[in-house]
Amino acid sequence: MKRTLPASKSRLVQSLASASGALAATVASTQAATVQITLTGNNLTSSTNSLNADYTGDGLADCTLKYLIRRSDLVQAAFAGPGGTIIATARYNSSVYGVHAGNESHGVGVNSIYRAPSPQNIKYLSHVTFSDARINSGVATQGFLEVNSFNTSSTFQTIALTRVVFDDASTTLAITGLSTGTNYTEFVAAPEPSSFGLLALGAGGLLARRRRQAA
Repeated sequence: MKRTLPASKSRLVQSLASASGALAATVASTQAATVQITLTGNNLTSSTNSLNADYTGDGLADCTLKYLIRRSDLVQAAFAGPGGTIIATARYNSSVYGVHAGNESHGVGVNSIYRAPSPQNIKYLSHVTFSDARINSGVATQGFLEVNSFNTSSTFQTIALTRVVFDDASTTLAITGLSTGTNYTEFVAAPEPSSFGLLALGAGGLLARRRRQAA
């Protein structure tokens, strides 16, 4: 006698059987574009040092902190990596404010303001190179690190690393069209290939078992 699988179980089997393909399609649809990784709390202020050399969240340093200065009237740091060295500064001196967020002329944004009569706030995207096993198969990738330098008052200054912007389908990213005022899609790391395999294996086994029970 052939038994018919209850509708609820049949739907469950169909869902599991298609889960692997659906997951792969979802990952593919959210990748292959200009994306960003937002960096939270990665800063140097007049009172604290919370700088983190890991841009991508894989637990590995992407740069070396060459030096830092932290005072009420001045914070300054230099970050050295494969893509070069980035120097950032926020300061107050003799009744004027100054900020510096990148030392190259071919980045994106405002990189320096000096001798301003009031507190300033600038963001600048500088070229960086980094490697992460989850991004472009671990191949060294060129992107942009956004540095935010600002004065809160004459006695409090901040340098913050706010995000890294890159193309997750290419190891290079053209500067054309980039902006410090644009929010890009947040990068989501694709699951390891073994995860797809295990999901497909589990779904396939359950499907075969249900079919035998229904026969």
